[in-house]
Amino acid sequence: MKVQLQVAPTVRRQVSRGLSRAVVRTVASAGRRVGVTDATLTLRITDDEEVARLHATFMGLQGPTDVLSFPAEADERSLGDLVIGWGFTVRQSAWRGQGPLAWQAETIDLALHGLAHLLGHDHATRHDAREMLRLERTLARRAAMPAPVRPYA
Repeated sequence: MKVQLQVAPTVRRQVSRGLSRAVVRTVASAGRRVGVTDATLTLRITDDEEVARLHATFMGLQGPTDVLSFPAEADERSLGDLVIGWGFTVRQSAWRGQGPLAWQAETIDLALHGLAHLLGHDHATRHDAREMLRLERTLARRAAMPAPVRPYA
């Protein structure tokens, strides 16, 4: 699996090259280890305003969110797109600690969550949430990350 990273100009100064490399490497490796080999994933890290606009347009919900997933519709070589809201991610990572390592771990966790969505999982029902969490834990294990904690499971 190949991960193409885009960092919006509005957050480029805040997203370090080290974080960018770690996210790309970790997500690609986790995807390959669960059998996603020939697909490309586009991952965009952007500001709260862009995420809020996409959230409203595609989900009908107001305000920013942490991650949005957009499955590919026609291109068999593309798995889809993930959009991560940087401001939301930084605020949400506070439970992990402060600074770049906490932000990196949270960004990877959100990207793996989005990857699970792109692989066809959702958390709309309790049963679906358990299945999705199982995949997320597998992805995290494959990425040498701690198991995610999810409120929906």
